Amino acid sequence: MLIDAELNQIKKYPFFAFGVAVIGLVFIVAIFGSFLRPDSSRYASTQHRTLSKLPPLTTITFLRVRKNIPSSDKSFKSRVRIGGVESDWAYFPYESIELGKKYIKLEFKGRQKEFYYADVLYLLDPLTLKSISKNLGSALNFIDIDNNLISVSHNEIQSQVEKEAFISKSFILGTDALGRDVLSRLMAGSSISLSIGFFAVIGSVLLGLIIGLFAGYFGGVVDQFLSWCINLFWSIPAILLVVAVTIALGTGATALIIGVSLVLWVEMAQVVRYTVRSIRLKDFVKALRLMGLSHLTIVFRHILPNLYGPIAVLASTSFADAVMLEAGLSFLGIGVEPPQPTWGNMIRDSYGYIITGDSAFLAIIPSIALILLILSFVFVSNGLKDLMGLEYDQSQRGSV
Repeated sequence: MLIDAELNQIKKYPFFAFGVAVIGLVFIVAIFGSFLRPDSSRYASTQHRTLSKLPPLTTITFLRVRKNIPSSDKSFKSRVRIGGVESDWAYFPYESIELGKKYIKLEFKGRQKEFYYADVLYLLDPLTLKSISKNLGSALNFIDIDNNLISVSHNEIQSQVEKEAFISKSFILGTDALGRDVLSRLMAGSSISLSIGFFAVIGSVLLGLIIGLFAGYFGGVVDQFLSWCINLFWSIPAILLVVAVTIALGTGATALIIGVSLVLWVEMAQVVRYTVRSIRLKDFVKALRLMGLSHLTIVFRHILPNLYGPIAVLASTSFADAVMLEAGLSFLGIGVEPPQPTWGNMIRDSYGYIITGDSAFLAIIPSIALILLILSFVFVSNGLKDLMGLEYDQSQRGSV
């Protein structure tokens, strides 16, 4: 009954439900993206230079050729840790194809490539590839990478190639200037944006919560000093602060997380400070002091639980700010370094196409994804505020 009542309450806020659904979907894609996206390679960085700037919903036929390198680690832990897995196959697009006795000849945009049948299907020692052409009998003899001699008839291997090696791939959102799948890049970029936002929000919540608690509870000189620190950080433009951090620590995700945390903590500290200043005057706090409880016990065991609602609301809003700030910094070239994709650097690499009118979708698609994610966090923040019945003073908010 309690669950049904909560669900009915949530149904009154459709935008809140929409925001939760979008954020949940993006988190799933960010964590398990290498299992879901069309290009499962690390950072979705597989390039097809001849397929540059394909429009959405384009389908291309490929010959799938076995790479002559040992298979990479495809375990779940490895794929999640490094954000992908290198494919055992290379893909070559073709417009026309000729099946010879010993080899396959492809043609695409006037360029031709030839592949021996054995090289298409088997993991071979590159030094023995030339020996394949000398086998002119009914059987094809070759040595694999483990030094095993394999003998197979021409008809058998040709039939196997025809069944397994020719595939079609659809580029649902097209390809970028380097021929990389835009949908896969978009999915891979979500993990960078969310991970930076997630850890930045955690850092800002912890720092802002501790400073706000002590400033609001103790008051006096402590409050004046901590409030001065809050106002000092609040007066520094967000971009300049993050740039200073990246100069000191270098570019990369760690510097971004620290920089964004230093931007967002002041808002959390200010809201917590205002809230604690009102709570400390209540009778139950005075009673706890008379009972002889220590200040730390009063602050963390009795005052802090009253702040969970405001913290949740502000954390969701700060997450939107963090994602937006990370995208803006990546657009300026201050974010993570290539080839790691983020929605910000995807927009930076393609925004010029909006002016020329050529392949504008390359900038529009990540922009829409960014807008939807930020709106979803705003919807969740507003929904939490309404569900918890909180009165949140917007004048306490800063600006990133």
